Amino acid sequence: MQHNLNSNNNNLLYIHAGAELYGADRILLELVNGMNEHNWKPLVILPNEGPLVAEFEKLGIEVQVLPFPVLRRKYFTVPGIYSYFSQLIVYIKKIKQIIKAKNINLIHSNTLAVLPGLFAAKQAKIPHVWHVHEIIIKPAFLNKLLGNLASLYSDKIVTVSEAVKKHFANGQPKLSAKTDVIYNGIDTNKFSPSEQQNIGQTKLGLDSNIKIFGMIGRINRWKGQLFLLEATEEVLNQVEDSHCLFVGGVFENETFYKEKLLEEIKLKGLEKRVTVLDFQPDPENVHRYFDVFILPSIEPDPLPTVVLEAMATGVPVIANGHGGAVEMVKNEETGFLIKVNDKEDLANKITYLLRNPMEVKRMGDNGRKRAVQYFSKRRFFEEFSQLYRTIIKREDNII
Repeated sequence: MQHNLNSNNNNLLYIHAGAELYGADRILLELVNGMNEHNWKPLVILPNEGPLVAEFEKLGIEVQVLPFPVLRRKYFTVPGIYSYFSQLIVYIKKIKQIIKAKNINLIHSNTLAVLPGLFAAKQAKIPHVWHVHEIIIKPAFLNKLLGNLASLYSDKIVTVSEAVKKHFANGQPKLSAKTDVIYNGIDTNKFSPSEQQNIGQTKLGLDSNIKIFGMIGRINRWKGQLFLLEATEEVLNQVEDSHCLFVGGVFENETFYKEKLLEEIKLKGLEKRVTVLDFQPDPENVHRYFDVFILPSIEPDPLPTVVLEAMATGVPVIANGHGGAVEMVKNEETGFLIKVNDKEDLANKITYLLRNPMEVKRMGDNGRKRAVQYFSKRRFFEEFSQLYRTIIKREDNII
């Protein structure tokens, strides 16, 4: 449905923390494309080149690469803090110039790692929406600091789940009142069950009767690859016709996490029954490799896009019972929520599903229905579009 917006107040500026194609990147791509199709005029600023730049360009959406500082752990030193704020001042000015040149009416900062838009919007006297995808546990002061900034400078905070809202607001009534929850939406036509059989087995060179379980996610400290591997050893002992698949890349300075995973697989003698693939550019096909999808994040995952994609693909999901997964997975209906970081519970649930194909089918079908009903991209677009219209109209009334 096209919205009849005044051409003078529909210019949106999106600022994002990276240019890859992981969860938050793909969600932004869907959102911006949806806004573009609904008569908004988006401009995207990214801090570096990458595949996300090309995806926006394919859609005919204007994107600029501006190397502003992204809030990362490398800045958590005295020299790092000085470097960060020195760069931040420079790029606030540059973004203000873009605001003026493009007649921007609203800034949408995507993830808490992006701060320039927060201050540029305040100085330019235009509204700011901060889209929060993270649950920051350590360092605790950072979550409080960013919450205070959001309370002071943002017109509206949008979190991707109730779990994120609760953690971010952290008992602050003023911040909580400014915060809405909008669940991420995905293309449930693109992510859908496949009639093609054994697509994963063929890709991995496995026999057609092999059942595949595993995960998609960047390999790092908290995504849970090593936790899943611990449970996997027991599953492979119990279910002979099974195979575990890990899919995901690493940050340049975190390659040791992947090296550790590969080392553990070798030490356990599982090289023939566990596969590790790098980042894959076609997640809609990769999700079809799995009979059972696992979200083993050992810390609360805000609202992992991979779970929505798995559900839409008709694959049951087993997840650690914390974070946004609790709002996505219906226990015993679309999959299982396990006791947090309990490897025996995880192994038992995986084994149960691999031995019960009818349950896999039932839960997969239920997951598909739930994804279409609650996590469609149409609902996602409509909720954000309404939010933008409300904020911009309010600002116009003030003026």
